[in-house]
Amino acid sequence: MRRISVYISVLFVLLGLSAFSQDRLQAYFSYSMFYAPNKGPYIETYLSVNGNSAKYLKNEAGKFQSRIEVTFVFKQNDEVKQFDKYELQGPELKDSLSPKVNFLDQQRIALPNGNYKMIIKIKDLNSDVDGFSSEQDLTVNYPADSLSMSTIELVEKYSKTESKGQFTKSGIDVIPNVSDFYPESKNELMFYTEIYNADKSLNNEKYLIKYYIANSQSLAPNPNFIGYIRQTPGKVGIVLRKFNIERLKTGNYYLIVEVRDKNNILKSNQSIFLQRHNPKMDVTAIELDQIDVTQTFVNPYDNVDSLIDYVRSVRPIADMGEQKFIDNQTGKKVEHNPLLLKQFLFHFWNVRNSLDPATDWTKYQDQVRKVNYNFGTSIKKGYQTDRGRVYLKYGPPNSRVEVPSEPNSYPYEIWQYYRIGNQSNGRFIFYDSDLITNDYELLHSTVFGEIQNYRWEMVLQKRNTVQYDLDQTDPGGSQGTRARDFFDTPR
Repeated sequence: MRRISVYISVLFVLLGLSAFSQDRLQAYFSYSMFYAPNKGPYIETYLSVNGNSAKYLKNEAGKFQSRIEVTFVFKQNDEVKQFDKYELQGPELKDSLSPKVNFLDQQRIALPNGNYKMIIKIKDLNSDVDGFSSEQDLTVNYPADSLSMSTIELVEKYSKTESKGQFTKSGIDVIPNVSDFYPESKNELMFYTEIYNADKSLNNEKYLIKYYIANSQSLAPNPNFIGYIRQTPGKVGIVLRKFNIERLKTGNYYLIVEVRDKNNILKSNQSIFLQRHNPKMDVTAIELDQIDVTQTFVNPYDNVDSLIDYVRSVRPIADMGEQKFIDNQTGKKVEHNPLLLKQFLFHFWNVRNSLDPATDWTKYQDQVRKVNYNFGTSIKKGYQTDRGRVYLKYGPPNSRVEVPSEPNSYPYEIWQYYRIGNQSNGRFIFYDSDLITNDYELLHSTVFGEIQNYRWEMVLQKRNTVQYDLDQTDPGGSQGTRARDFFDTPR
């Protein structure tokens, strides 16, 4: 299941462009890809519309109803290969004061194997406000005779099918969860995926399905969130499972599903990114108070300013709960507690490597010194800058394009990582908008959990480009600018 947000002013702005307009339609969009034996691959699209953001007018029955026009275009090399356009109608309301509820739409569109550019356009037909659109590259690859898996669909709820409908799969009604964000109030993570051609690929021997939640950086499985299933090979295998995530800490994660043979050899896998916000599981001063640091590597640290700097320096690799603690305990207006800072620093490294936390800390300090030297400014340590944070979090980039001067553009850099966690070809673009401090801000990234701004070319050329249309993503034929080329094909 892949996710694009067309919800304007949301936490995950992956597609929505009109973030400053309060009159715009608000919706989440995501999709999954499946394979039907004897029919071929198809994409399943999910659109969840915020009922309060839609405009309601009377229909022919005298009821108030919203009308949304949805268009899908799938292109290969600018040639349209698949097209679908339809009108989505919201639930009927008795009058304009009736409570407005969110409504969900699901479509299935046949899509042969290949690489595509998917374009989605959404417009409120009852409103004069322009619609909006966005696009995303996707690859469909389901061999007819080899083992493969569908993408993972996050699930809101499911039940045994009584009457076959648009949400029915394999005798189960599966209602998708269109958001990858799990707040404190949501303590169940349910998911669905399918396995194809196990009968042809695994010698008709039972196989193992391993599913787990992993840290988004290390991909290490969380030992508290691992499950296993034994399956008998068939044309299509179904995986519908759930985790209780009440005790899953705040942070970024991957849900990973693996197919392994009888010898525990990995044969296929799929993953999906998710975010958890769970403040009740965040590290607290009360917990740290129980830690004795007298015989640890942090004991010699007596200078308060140095301790504050050490604790702040780990923020780029800390989870959201740890970041909150760091911000609360190292702020300028806070009465700093040296012992508590020591306890936190020891705890931070001990949970990551209980056998030798000191060595990991020493190695990390070497990296901090590098980013302070290369990315520090007159008012910021290197680890406090965007480039320093990305370097410390993901390591040195595999390629780095530096463009200190170019017609019409601010100075910029483009970093590429061949692989970050479970994601390939991660790219970042940083820019220096003030031209003085050498503090390059992160403008856009393709990496899950990072800033995603599909107007980045407009912002990069803001000095010389008219910015009237907040939905505009292409600044047009700017002379001498190679940012898009560098971003799409890093050197």
